[in-house]
Amino acid sequence: MIFVHRDNPLSKLRIDQLDGIFGAQRSGAFQGTEWNTAVARGPEKNIRNWGQLGLTGDWANKPIHVYGYNLRYHIPATFERLVFQGGAKWNEQLVEFTNYKNAGGSTELEAKQVVDAVAQDPLGIGYSSIAFLTPGTKALAIAARGSDKYVELNLQTLRSREYPLADEVYFYVRRDPGRPLDPKVKEYLRYVLSREGQDAVQKDGKYLPLPARIVAEQLKRLE
Repeated sequence: MIFVHRDNPLSKLRIDQLDGIFGAQRSGAFQGTEWNTAVARGPEKNIRNWGQLGLTGDWANKPIHVYGYNLRYHIPATFERLVFQGGAKWNEQLVEFTNYKNAGGSTELEAKQVVDAVAQDPLGIGYSSIAFLTPGTKALAIAARGSDKYVELNLQTLRSREYPLADEVYFYVRRDPGRPLDPKVKEYLRYVLSREGQDAVQKDGKYLPLPARIVAEQLKRLE
């Protein structure tokens, strides 16, 4: 989700605005294995102050301070795919955070550090996990690129895929060309997609079970 300071007047943003805030001009981007110059954009679409987002008064000429994860992590790569249309060029002022061990031996998560930084910076904006939302920050509703349908992040909009920044995890299996999938692998995937398997996902708590529509689509791919 996208976080701003609690005093920030903003309540919503579009994906293309997030591109302007977090991204930079680019000559193209990889979409899958294809280099696509149609998603190139110039520096005139960079958004570097709050007035460019419609804020007025004292906010109008104030710079936007951007916070995020270390770019070596997989989550920034997902952000690039969903927000930059596959581009990999970021705002030159991006402040990155990384996981580290503190003096007590516990891990200080980059996700928490991002939100803590935004909570202390009225001009800040960052992306992180909903788990770290604090009284000093607020989350913005997000609309798809060019859309006026703004969606708040909650369990329902995440499971329905309405929320534009929803991420997914995948199973990758080996299947030799021209040969059927190994029956044991196929049966295991059927179990994962079964009610019993999805109940195990629910109980584990790290990921969300799949909606029935998505399960049906994936079962069809096993045929």
